Amino acid sequence: MWSDVLNGCTHRVLIELLHTPKGLGLLKRLSGSRPDIAIELCRRVEATLQRLPAGGVTRSQLAAEVLGDAHALDSGRPTATLILTVSRRLVARTVSNDDAIDPARETELEPTERAERDRDVWAKAGVLVNELARPTLFLNLPMRSTGRHGQSLGEPVYASLRSLLRTPPSWDVADRKVYVCENPNLVAIAADHWGASCEPLVCTDGMPAAAQRCLLSQLAKAGAKLFYHGDFDWAGALRPSNRSFILVTVADIKEKLPNWPDEVIEEWLLYFANDVGWPPPEPLGDHRWGRLLGNRPLSWWNEVTWVPEDVDCSFDKMSASTKLRVSQITTEVRQGTADEVTSRRYEHPFKYIMENATFPNPMVAMRAADGLSFIDGHHRMAAFTDLQKLPDAAFEKRGWKKPSPSQTVWIGTHARGELPLA
Repeated sequence: MWSDVLNGCTHRVLIELLHTPKGLGLLKRLSGSRPDIAIELCRRVEATLQRLPAGGVTRSQLAAEVLGDAHALDSGRPTATLILTVSRRLVARTVSNDDAIDPARETELEPTERAERDRDVWAKAGVLVNELARPTLFLNLPMRSTGRHGQSLGEPVYASLRSLLRTPPSWDVADRKVYVCENPNLVAIAADHWGASCEPLVCTDGMPAAAQRCLLSQLAKAGAKLFYHGDFDWAGALRPSNRSFILVTVADIKEKLPNWPDEVIEEWLLYFANDVGWPPPEPLGDHRWGRLLGNRPLSWWNEVTWVPEDVDCSFDKMSASTKLRVSQITTEVRQGTADEVTSRRYEHPFKYIMENATFPNPMVAMRAADGLSFIDGHHRMAAFTDLQKLPDAAFEKRGWKKPSPSQTVWIGTHARGELPLA
């Protein structure tokens, strides 16, 4: 039966992959160990691979044209997972200049393949993912040629992921210190106070999104020394503090959690990795990572698989622990006792969800016996819960749509059905 699956494939790299134990195991997992589904999956993968490189087409357009479903190549979908695995092998082969990988000697997927970021892999195949979302902000970054990224010294500049990938600037930052902050207001203050004499500065605008990570990656490859601080005061924005450090990337985290989708890492772990350090210690002990990871070690989390699902995020569908945390936040905000951090983490998603009827990004949760247990994002859930209480008229008079209780969430499932301990 499985021999029929292998014999039906025509793409050389896909065939090589499926002749490895890990590759065939991946196909069986994606197809639910059903050869008939595996045959169809391979057919869809090969049809898509025939269109690559795609020359700058968006992922949703490629999926619609080839597979008839604009979401067929979304993260976590079986077709996308298998295509990315094949593409990583092609990238690794190109880098190593080795066109004769022996499948018989290969026992696992290459670590460099696993670490390669999903969006970067798509980009190298000429496919763009969310290329216009959240442009990156920077100030006084030296370039050899300004091109379309032209900037006036002393003036902040925005650049989209689309422009950074299609026309990468030639950064002149070798051995230069580049400072990284979270708050865009600091960039404006630095520009007003120091202007053209300000040191190179990049803003992540909170947790780095695709454009921010792309820019930081380009700067790192160009030899920049990146100094990050999550909470610069304005006068300290030009010099590294005792808490400055080199940024932890998605690729760094995927070395420990190779099968996790980039989006889950970005949404949950990336911020904390750059705040408290990476990787977490084992055993966790009383380290802060213990609380963040539910007192489960990375080896346990490595057995969790993630799938994006549309789920009911109503308050009554939450687990008891999530209800308690959300209620605490909404009460503090309503009574005016919330501190500055809590207020900011509540108000920003409140405004976004109110205007867009959806979360800024899908959150991460696991299904507990008593409901949906959110691992991170309680402030966003508090804002969402309060918005659900407003009448439809409150949205309609502004031309907005009330957010539906059904929202896309990354749902995690442990291999043994276990849950975090706290």
